[in-house]
Amino acid sequence: MRQIVIALAALGLMSAGVLVRTAGGPEPVRRAIPIPGRHLVEAYPAVAAAAYGRRVLIVHDVPLNAPTAEIVESARMPGGWALHPATPPGETALASGLARLAADAAAAWDADATLTEALVRDLARGCVAVVLIENGKEVVSAPALAAVPGLSALAGTRVYRVAGAEPVYRDGGDEKGPHGVRPYLSPAAHLQYEDSLWGGSLTIDADASGDYVLPWPVEGADVRVGGAPVTPATLRAELPYIVLSLDSGRHDVVVAYVEDGARGRFAIGGALGLAIAVVGLLLALRPDPNAEEADPNADIDDGSPLEEDRT
Repeated sequence: MRQIVIALAALGLMSAGVLVRTAGGPEPVRRAIPIPGRHLVEAYPAVAAAAYGRRVLIVHDVPLNAPTAEIVESARMPGGWALHPATPPGETALASGLARLAADAAAAWDADATLTEALVRDLARGCVAVVLIENGKEVVSAPALAAVPGLSALAGTRVYRVAGAEPVYRDGGDEKGPHGVRPYLSPAAHLQYEDSLWGGSLTIDADASGDYVLPWPVEGADVRVGGAPVTPATLRAELPYIVLSLDSGRHDVVVAYVEDGARGRFAIGGALGLAIAVVGLLLALRPDPNAEEADPNADIDDGSPLEEDRT
């Protein structure tokens, strides 16, 4: 019995530790991306705020190196606005599509130190709201970008805003794109947009029945329309977004993500282990209701002769 009690106590301690580990403190996946230089310490939070929950294209044009680019997510956290990975951990389909879009932007910048009008339209489809160019020492001002249709310089800054990057689009049928036929997406009317990391909430003001596209990944998404869970379709394109078929009218939509599936599974396992340990200890340590109350001196030999030996 003693070994069982010790084992149950150990199980309880380990399970409690798992629960504390999974429930307490900031989640690693919520940490902002590293800032690669002191010259960007102020720029990164500023462009995150300007993007307001949408994405940011950062082109790194460091001398003597081929330009590289990345697309990241902006989000407002307790410490303020910051840039985060573009998609939740473990998501692959949309992450790959955004990586290809960033590579196209790096190649365009490498060729002509600008972005093409077609690429800017693709950035808008990718929900990229702000473009920042940096050279390892400072944020680069590129006047040529302001002349590209769909781009405009943000007043008082060296970054550029992309027109048409919105949290909801209307699927208007097919169009021919650089990677073949794809859906034609146009910004759709919406109200009360509240950003969260890799998702958010908003009211879609649908002027007609049809497919409405949210530029967030389908993988791992918990989607609710009017408070009821729904299973979304996937956009038939290089960017696999969430697609909702909606009637005309206003629809309250919330999209959230389980940020770390393993974390959730560990939390469930910890809770289950703790419950088993507590119940097991209660059963192991409870008094036996069937045990007879014995004379505490019954088994003590005082050396006196037995009754039948007394003559």
